[in-house]
Amino acid sequence: MSAVRVEEALERVIECSSPRATVHGPLLSLVGCIVSADVQSPTNSPPFHQSAVDGYAFKATSINETHISIVGSSVAGMPYVGSVGDGSCVRILTGAELPAGTDTVIMQEDVTCTIGSIVLDPDNIEQGSNVRTRGSQCKEGEVILKAGSKLTPAAIGLLASVGISEVTCIAPPSIGIVITGNELTQPPEPLAPGAIYDSNGYMLTAALLDGRIEPAFVVHVKDDESAISSTLQEALMNCDVLLVTGGVSVGDYDYVPTALSSLGVSKQFHKVMQRPGKPLFFGTHEGGIVFGLPGNPASVLTCFYEYVVPCIRTLSGMTPVGFRSSMAPILGSVKTKLGLKTFLKGRLGPRGVEPLPDQESYKLTSFADANCLIVIEAEDTEVNAGTVVSVHELVDLWS
Repeated sequence: MSAVRVEEALERVIECSSPRATVHGPLLSLVGCIVSADVQSPTNSPPFHQSAVDGYAFKATSINETHISIVGSSVAGMPYVGSVGDGSCVRILTGAELPAGTDTVIMQEDVTCTIGSIVLDPDNIEQGSNVRTRGSQCKEGEVILKAGSKLTPAAIGLLASVGISEVTCIAPPSIGIVITGNELTQPPEPLAPGAIYDSNGYMLTAALLDGRIEPAFVVHVKDDESAISSTLQEALMNCDVLLVTGGVSVGDYDYVPTALSSLGVSKQFHKVMQRPGKPLFFGTHEGGIVFGLPGNPASVLTCFYEYVVPCIRTLSGMTPVGFRSSMAPILGSVKTKLGLKTFLKGRLGPRGVEPLPDQESYKLTSFADANCLIVIEAEDTEVNAGTVVSVHELVDLWS
């Protein structure tokens, strides 16, 4: 199978990433998850007429005098017991229940207090003012959260405000990470000759944690055909999405594609017409998904943002693309390779987007400063300064 276009690769990823299961649990255990069905309110909210201010409650049509007798008080959680007669009022605080016989609240700043009474102007009274009516936020049986809504802090607060403590959401996928390479050493162990520190394991874990996703496991394995095969076999059984870094190209020790094939992984594509990240592998296995990411860290992170994030978002019930796509003039001239869509690390600002130095796929220095990827189309081998280009902003990827 020859290399596929970027657009075709993303389309295949999304096609294979439909949500598979739901989970029911406490609200705070599902922060950020997507509600799988409409949620109805089991009660009216507020459950009673309540005061919106500190003041005095009475029946508007019964007030004809300037001096009104105070017959009691109503505070939040301790309502006035009984009915308030015509021409009388109760002292009431914000959030407290309006007593029977009252329908209006006047702010304490708009009256003069005397012993046992208040003085007000009857002509300034507006019936129903400063009252939060029962069910004004939502009524019993009303849909308060639609299927597909995200459990944001506000959404969780809304559900809690009507007495809901548990909800059913689309189950977030479990993600596993396998890092391959003989040369890799874990920080801060000293480096042997020819060794380098592993950054991909740390980087992918951090990228997932940024989306409130705790990896199911992170495993390191040497470039040994048997070890890779056995490690991948176990990994495939213990996660919904498997991220494998390294060993997916055509080198002497690139065993990953062969091992995945022998384990029954169906290859959807291998190699994408892009730079960096051309060797990207994508496959499916008994309902699970496998990404074979290149070994170079800048390639890994580019493929993660462009393909893995859309996959995880789709599996979680969200719209596939998380980054904001915008257009901006490029603040420098660039040359790219014909036939490959190129993703350049960039810095987007008020004047435009700046291509950063150190674009090589083994370097993370530019990525550490980048807030976007500049997208150069495959047919554009030279882009002059001032040309308007597409930009993928690397912010709010999981919102």
